[in-house]
Amino acid sequence: MLDYIDLLLEEEVEEAQGFRHSAVKTDTRKSPSRRTQYSQERWVVNKLRALGSWYTRGSHGGSQLRIAINQAVTVSELTDVIKGHFFEGRPWS
Repeated sequence: MLDYIDLLLEEEVEEAQGFRHSAVKTDTRKSPSRRTQYSQERWVVNKLRALGSWYTRGSHGGSQLRIAINQAVTVSELTDVIKGHFFEGRPWS
């Protein structure tokens, strides 16, 4: 999960211009081509919430881990929760 967080955070960061092709937008309003750091982190947290719910079902302490993951607001909090559960055996209440 920690490697996946790093992968998601680096998405679109080191890509050369024109690397990804996208459909032509019909909206004439200007939109930023890249996410802001806040929105990128928010996207990563939401992505991990969805995946965490799926992959922690049936595991020991999974229910408490899911609650802690869903309460995390930042990527830093999320990594602390994951490290605490898997590497430190920290119970979540």
